Formats: sequence, C-alpha cells, structure tokens
Amino acid sequence: MRLALCSSLFLGFLAAHLNADIVVAVATPLGPPNLVQYSFTLSGFDLLQYQVLDIRFNSSVYASLSAPFAPANFSTMDFQPNPTPGDFLVEALISNPALTPGSIGIDATLLPGQELGPLPFFVYQFSKPDPLNPEGVNLSLVSSGTTVPEPAGVSLPVLGLLIAGILGSRWLHRDNRRRNRSRASA
Repeated sequence: MRLALCSSLFLGFLAAHLNADIVVAVATPLGPPNLVQYSFTLSGFDLLQYQVLDIRFNSSVYASLSAPFAPANFSTMDFQPNPTPGDFLVEALISNPALTPGSIGIDATLLPGQELGPLPFFVYQFSKPDPLNPEGVNLSLVSSGTTVPEPAGVSLPVLGLLIAGILGSRWLHRDNRRRNRSRASA
C-alpha cells in the first residue's frame, strides 16, 4: 500500500511540472453542407502580448475559411487554403487576456468527400514593434502541437493514480499469496 501511495504522489508531482500546451478543437456542423464552426480552447498556456496562435488548415481537406472570432484584446486574421495550408491567426494584444473556453474560432468549409482531422498549431513570439525600425520584426517559435479532441485531455495525475492502483493491487495480491504459502507450510 505504501508503494502505491508513494508512486501516485510521485506521478502527481511529476505531472504538475509537465504542462503540455494543448489546443482543444470542437467542430460544430452549420447549416450548409460541409460547413463547420471550429471553436478552440487553450490549455496549459496563455498568450502573452505579441504572441500569435497559428492554426493550420490542410488545403487538401479545406476549401475556405471565414468569419473568425475572438474576444476583446485579441486580433484575428485568416489566410485561405489555396494551394498552401490555410492559417487562422489569433494575436494577443495584451499579456494574459481573459479567454473563456471556446471563445476563439472560425468557420471552415470542407472540400467534398473530406472529413475533419487534426489541425497543427504553432505559437509564435513577435518582438516588440520599434517605431524607428518598422521593418526589423523578429519572430521566434514558442510552442507547437496538434489540436486534440476533448477526451484526450486526461490529466497525468489521474493516469498516475490508475497505474498506482494497478501496481498496488498486484503487490497486495502477491503479499497475500506469500502469507497463504507460509501458513500452509507451518
């Protein structure tokens, strides 16, 4: 039992330091065929001022992007998927702006016969604008990943507790078996 408790505590503390940047995507079908509205939720990170979330739409799956939305203190842009991937860009105008789940998104039209799939995302940090040198903007990649559906967001502490429970029950079963053998031989 002590082993199971220590294991679960260790995995829980480990999970607290393994923050993964996750963008959860929810697709809602809209009226016309092949039109869906994506709403996105950021998990494990916040956007800082001059950071841009770039969500890519494969040009072999999506025909067009339209109607981007985001709350105040964000700026949005979209670039159509033809022939390169489409991009939905969300820029934070201040550091750590309030962002409720699903409050950023865009409408996307699928090409005929195509299905929804994962969307790669990137977070870029732009340098602070310099009025004396407007051409000198630096860009660096902060994070990247692929959008995931809601059930994939299972936290590591829950997984740690599950593993600890399995290990603990195996250890308890093995200990009981040893006790029974020693009683039978006595």
